[in-house]
Amino acid sequence: MSEAPRVRPSYSFENGEILLHQGHTSFVVNCRPEHQETVKNCLSRTFAGEPIDSTLESSVVDELMCALKEHGLVPVNSECDGLRGVEALLTLEDYANELLYSTLYQNVFWRHIQRANSRTIPEAVIYGFVIENYHFLYRESWFDSPALSFVTSKAAQKLMNQFYGEEYGHDELLLRSLESIGITREQLDDTIPLQATSALYNSLAYWASFDPVFFFTTLGILEGKDIVQDSFLDACEAMGLPDKFVGPLRMHSEINLKGGHGALSRALFRHIPVVGYADLDRMKSSTALFVGLYDAFYSAVWRHYTSSASLLRKVAEV
Repeated sequence: MSEAPRVRPSYSFENGEILLHQGHTSFVVNCRPEHQETVKNCLSRTFAGEPIDSTLESSVVDELMCALKEHGLVPVNSECDGLRGVEALLTLEDYANELLYSTLYQNVFWRHIQRANSRTIPEAVIYGFVIENYHFLYRESWFDSPALSFVTSKAAQKLMNQFYGEEYGHDELLLRSLESIGITREQLDDTIPLQATSALYNSLAYWASFDPVFFFTTLGILEGKDIVQDSFLDACEAMGLPDKFVGPLRMHSEINLKGGHGALSRALFRHIPVVGYADLDRMKSSTALFVGLYDAFYSAVWRHYTSSASLLRKVAEV
C-alpha cells in the first residue's frame, strides 16, 4: 500500500517560540531570537524537500531536526536520517584508527622508523621516502584543487582555501632537502614515482572531484591527526643525518603542526550538518580502501629503496 499523502507543515513565530502545525496536530519549540533566521531557513528548506544549507549553525539545526523527527513532521528519508557531520566523522575516525593500528603502523617501514638508527635503516630508505613525498606534494594541486569550490558550504570552502594556501610550495621544502644530497630539480623532473605513490594521489584526486565529503575525512590522517611529535624526524636525528637535509623537513613538519592541519577534517565537518546512513556506509568502504593505499605506499617505499641500486627511477630506464 502506498503511503498517504503528507500534508506540508506550516509554522509561525510567537514570543520566542515556534508554532508548528500539520493538519490537526500542533506543537511548540522554543527558539532564541538570534536563531530565528537560521530556524526559518532550515524549516523552509526541510518542508520543501530541499537540502539544508550547510552554512547554518549546526547545533541549532541538529536540535530542530531532532524535534521535527520526534513529532513526525519530517519524512523518513529526509536529511535528518543520519548522523550530524562531526559524529559521522568520529565514527569514521574510530574505524580508520582500527585499520591504521592493525596495518599501516605495523608495516615494515614504520616498525623500523620507531626504533631507528644507522644500523636498522638504510639511508636510501630515508632519502627515498622524501623523494616519494616530493612527487606526492608536487601533485598536491591535483587532489586539493577540486575540493576548493565545495559548493554546499562557504565556511568549508574558506577552510580548504586557507589550507591550500598554507600547503602551497611544500614540495620546494622537500626539494631543498634533496638538493643537499646532490639531487636536482632537473633530475627529479626526469623521474617517475612508485606505483603506490601514483595510486595514492590519483585516488585522492578522484575522491576530491567526485566525493569531496569523503576526501575531507582523509586530510586529518594525511596531515598527522593526533600527532604531537614527528617520528620520521626523530629517526633522521637518531641516524645522525646532516641538518641541511633534516632542516627543511623539520620546517615542513612544523608548519603542519603549528597550523593545526591534523585537525582540518574536524574543522570541515563542523560545517556539514548531516551525513546520511547510506553515505556513511559508503564512506566506511572508502576508508578501508584509503588506509590500504596508504599502507601500500609506505610498504612500497621500504621494499623499493632497500633493494634498488639507484635512488632515482628515470623515465627512460623504467
